[in-house]
Amino acid sequence: MEQTVAAQQEQINALADRASQPSKLDKVSIGGYGELHYNNLDKQDRSEDLDQLDFHRFVLFFGYEFAKNLRFY
Repeated sequence: MEQTVAAQQEQINALADRASQPSKLDKVSIGGYGELHYNNLDKQDRSEDLDQLDFHRFVLFFGYEFAKNLRFY
């Protein structure tokens, strides 16, 4: 029983050490924004509805921190 507990404690310590180290993904920034309009126009002397979905802009943002004083955005 003591050997099992000791082996599990070693695994827990190894996982804790790994979790405390920063990942390369921690240095990546991803974001963005966009704008779209939806128009739900009723029939007004027309044979069909004029529903429209219009994307005006869509901007993606990527960044990476190479060092504390060197970042690319």
